[in-house]
Amino acid sequence: MFKTFKTIKSKLLFSFGIILFVTLLMIVLNLWLANREERLGKLVVLLAKIDRNIQQMNNLEKDFFSDEAINPDFYRTGKSNYINKRQRILDVIYNELDTLKYFSEVRSFGAIDEIDSIAKDFENYRIVFDRLYALVRLRGFKDYGLEGKMRESIHSIENAPYPLNMVLLLTARRHEKDFIMRKDEQYVSKNAEVLYELEEDIRKKVANEKTKKELIGLVDNYQKSFTLLANVEKEIGFDNNSGLKGELKNTSSKLANEVDNLNQIIIRQVENIYANIHYISIGTIGFYIFIYFILAYFITRSLSVPISLLSQSIDRVINSNFSRAEVIDTIHSKDEVGGLAEDFQYMLAKVQDSFEEIKSNSEKMAEKQHLLMKSLEYAQQIQRAILPDEEDLTNFFAEYFVLYLPRDVVSGDFYWSMRRNEKLFIAVVDCTGHGVPGAFMSMIGHTLLNKIITQNKIFDPATILEVLHVEVKEALRQDTRKNHDDGMDVSLCLIESERNNPKNCHLTFAGAKGKMLYTQKGELKELKGTKRSIGGGHKSELKPFENHEITLKNSELVYLFTDGITDQQNNEDNKFGNERLKTFLSTIMQLPLQEQYGQLLAEMTSYMGKQPQRDDITVLGFRI
Repeated sequence: MFKTFKTIKSKLLFSFGIILFVTLLMIVLNLWLANREERLGKLVVLLAKIDRNIQQMNNLEKDFFSDEAINPDFYRTGKSNYINKRQRILDVIYNELDTLKYFSEVRSFGAIDEIDSIAKDFENYRIVFDRLYALVRLRGFKDYGLEGKMRESIHSIENAPYPLNMVLLLTARRHEKDFIMRKDEQYVSKNAEVLYELEEDIRKKVANEKTKKELIGLVDNYQKSFTLLANVEKEIGFDNNSGLKGELKNTSSKLANEVDNLNQIIIRQVENIYANIHYISIGTIGFYIFIYFILAYFITRSLSVPISLLSQSIDRVINSNFSRAEVIDTIHSKDEVGGLAEDFQYMLAKVQDSFEEIKSNSEKMAEKQHLLMKSLEYAQQIQRAILPDEEDLTNFFAEYFVLYLPRDVVSGDFYWSMRRNEKLFIAVVDCTGHGVPGAFMSMIGHTLLNKIITQNKIFDPATILEVLHVEVKEALRQDTRKNHDDGMDVSLCLIESERNNPKNCHLTFAGAKGKMLYTQKGELKELKGTKRSIGGGHKSELKPFENHEITLKNSELVYLFTDGITDQQNNEDNKFGNERLKTFLSTIMQLPLQEQYGQLLAEMTSYMGKQPQRDDITVLGFRI
């Protein structure tokens, strides 16, 4: 049959048509299986929800008896969050049981009767709990319900104007408390005997008939309330295995068993269905592989020989570096492979003609690249020349480190320092852009800072930033050009020794979107600059720069940094972040600063992983 196909196109169309047909069958079958698996998954999830809701309902009931039943506010308002939540969960369980019946799989399992039985037992469970709930309300607590009436009666007896036998009265109260605590019916009888003696004592000692009648009435009311309370407690159940509590417990256990049996039935059937789906999937995959190998064998036999010959001749040409001595072998085939061989031969001739021209041009490009790198290296030397040298920083600070990592050869970040008499200025600056554009901006910023301090003699940090903003706008002509995004973020410090205590330093910080971290009494703290950049024409220009003044004792640390370190991402595209930086510095700030440098560099290298550096990074740390 395959011999009737004369061209590669017809062979491939026939082969891919069969593959497409089989693939469509596979897709339809997989969609059907996926829908079946999805319904089974929903069924299993619904069963788990029913079981979880039953447990939650039982927990709410336990919480009600342990918390709400002894809460006076419950008896006063008649409202209980536990009962409201329980009722909502019970309604959800009813709905979930009804939903189970709509699954065709459940009907096929023959589990409808089990579901109806569970629903019926849930109704019985609800009736028992409602009766138990009503009895708890009737029983009451402290000043409410039967317990409240009983206490009201006994308090009326205790407060009677006529002196009574307090021994008998206290004995009755003791029997009452013993019953409430121990739930033992013998205390009901003992209480009745004591109250009988109390009534006899009243009859003998109280002469006034009206008073006698009132006192005996109070005793009778107390006894009736106590007896009714005892009967209610007995009906409720003295423990979890008696009365309505025991009935509720048994019904709950029965429901749990029924739900567990239903789970077992459905899970077994689900497992069987999953097994059938597994076998069907394996069978369809095997059929697909069988068809695939048959078609692969046909295509290989039909196309491999001419294509292999063409491939070998192409490899030979490539290995000879497109030498003119090599040509593409002639393919004696009238199909597309033969035409492809002719086209390759034509292309080879063109490539061989162009190869020498490309080789000549590449040598010129290499020379230009070499000159460009030389220029960048010289620009790097110029930029590093404007940075404070090691001798200056050593004279300024007891200890220091500088983590300076340009993204490219030259950087848009720079750090700057200057001493004027007793005033020491130190700054870290992040200019717009990186590479050559950023380096140009850094040169402008460095020059303007020197001018403001030395020529304008402005020493207030906030004022320095305001003047720098104006100078940058003027230097870049931002009022007349559309380069409003060019500018820089600055963290600037003025450090002066205190006259009264030379060991302490007065530090004034001002920032243009810059931040400063410093230590004080062993704790790392943060100062945030004004949310406004240097340069550009933005609405935030109306917000003035502000000074922040602190006093630092000898040996305290200060960290200035650009946002290159906090914006650096890891392999999961998560930024290093300001909080992570503060946390890490808090863990290493007790170390010497050179060791801190090594730790911080290692941390950044580890965090970056295989991610490229996305911006220039500068961190300057020094000890006062």
